[in-house]
Amino acid sequence: MTTRAPLRVGVIGAGVFAGLHAGKIAANPDAVLAGLYDIDGPRTQALAGTHGAPEFASLAELLAACDAVVVASAAVAHEEQAGAALAAGRHAYVEKPLATSGAGARALATAAAAGGLVLQVGHQERIVALATSGAIRSPEIQLYPLSDAAAAHRISEGRHFSGQLVCKGR
Repeated sequence: MTTRAPLRVGVIGAGVFAGLHAGKIAANPDAVLAGLYDIDGPRTQALAGTHGAPEFASLAELLAACDAVVVASAAVAHEEQAGAALAAGRHAYVEKPLATSGAGARALATAAAAGGLVLQVGHQERIVALATSGAIRSPEIQLYPLSDAAAAHRISEGRHFSGQLVCKGR
């Protein structure tokens, strides 16, 4: 039996949502919190300390240390940071909005498809509503290629959530 190495996940951002993602990743036996990066050094240091993870001084350094990233930074930075992750060959889970324009979102989707990478937009409020209603027990982030329309539909219907970060096809 072959054992898969844990998915090394970096978090971009140091605010509330970044902290929530970092906590879930750190608690997941199938993932490793590879580190955190944000332009606010003291906040990054504090969040990294909370989770026992390394902090990085640059986005490039974080990207070099991980297989995938969660982009949970200021909304205006999502497109640029997700684009950098995809250009570095990293899968990306991006809190909404994915980009500041439809053209920007299409460019990210095109980059992900060209690189065989996973790009997923976070819709955690749908997950929270399902979890609090009892429809699901524990939210799971699953990353699927945007070209997988059936999987995207299943995600939007809340049928694939159970408590861990998963990257399909890893």
